[in-house]
Amino acid sequence: MKDPAPLPFARRWTVRAFFSLWATFLAGATAAMLLSGKGTPERWAILVVSGGAAAGFATFFSARRLPLAFKDLARATQYVMEGRYNHRLPVRGNDEASRLAESFNRMLESLHGRERIRSTMDKVVSREIAVELLKGDLRLGGEVRFSSILFADVRGFTAISESMEPQELVAFLNEYLTLMSRVVERHGGVVDKYIGDCVMALFGAPVSRERDVDNALQTALEMIWCVEEFNYRRSWEGKPPVQISVGINTGPVVAGNMGSEDRLNYTVVGDAVNLAYRLESLTRLYNVSCLVSEYTVRECKAKLPFRELDVVRVKGRSAPVRVFELWHQDRSPELVEEILKKFEAARRFYLLRDWDRAEVLYKQVLELNPDDGPSRLYLDRLRALRLVPPGDAWDGVHVALMK
Repeated sequence: MKDPAPLPFARRWTVRAFFSLWATFLAGATAAMLLSGKGTPERWAILVVSGGAAAGFATFFSARRLPLAFKDLARATQYVMEGRYNHRLPVRGNDEASRLAESFNRMLESLHGRERIRSTMDKVVSREIAVELLKGDLRLGGEVRFSSILFADVRGFTAISESMEPQELVAFLNEYLTLMSRVVERHGGVVDKYIGDCVMALFGAPVSRERDVDNALQTALEMIWCVEEFNYRRSWEGKPPVQISVGINTGPVVAGNMGSEDRLNYTVVGDAVNLAYRLESLTRLYNVSCLVSEYTVRECKAKLPFRELDVVRVKGRSAPVRVFELWHQDRSPELVEEILKKFEAARRFYLLRDWDRAEVLYKQVLELNPDDGPSRLYLDRLRALRLVPPGDAWDGVHVALMK
């Protein structure tokens, strides 16, 4: 930013102060001389010269005092603009300039305290939530928001934690959670909370973006890829690999401050949140890394490979929901397309109770992808259905009893 142009001579405050003081001195002295009747040319000359000298001395000492205060104030203001709140103005007396300096210093202390609170909150909660909380209107309640909710959890964390010393476990969690949180933030999400080793992330609350659903799905994909790199580094250290499970659902939630009057927590609640949590748990049943609901697939604008796995009635929810796998394996597009088509056909025959054709197609999927968990699960189901055929009311909906 360019420095402002210098003021014209006649507009400078020192020039104005000099003539104001001189005029005041002359007016008072002239009135006194007129009243006394002792006005002579010599005395008028002395009056003019002495008045100018007095006004000059007064202006000179004021000019030394005030510009110094203004200069200090300008420098301190620049520091504030740069985010530096530790600077303080010197207090050189008990006049107006000193009072201005004291007031400015108190303002800096207040700003420094507020910035310290915000900096601390940024480490405790996401920046967007910190901004929401610092608005000052903290009260219980919330508003309905349309959001995507993501849960990411470490599989077998209990077994992993049993093999670690406490300090080693804390270091592992900090490294893992830092990695996952950065992925969330890169895609415009907000980390709502950590539940042990589980990350709960929001896309659409407290700030809505145009591509919240796509961002949530991209976050899931990058989380899985980052864990693969994380495991590669751990293998060089002789440490066992970790595997994560991700569940995503999209829908209306109540977002706001929950808790008690004395202790608040910004979060989201609702059926959409519960379903996202259930989907993360169901990844273990199908042996996949990421499950998403039909509501998320419906709102997705990006061209991502989804595979419909099942229709599930989760615990605590009466209405069934179609669940999809977000495909993440590094295979050729042609192979992925063939796997998805064969699996889709096998599932159609499964719902039509044509067990033999369904079995043939599921085995073909396993030939193309030997580690395909959903196909193995359906082959187990086919064996059970042959042993105990379902009744006429069977609709293919799987009732998930796990949480």
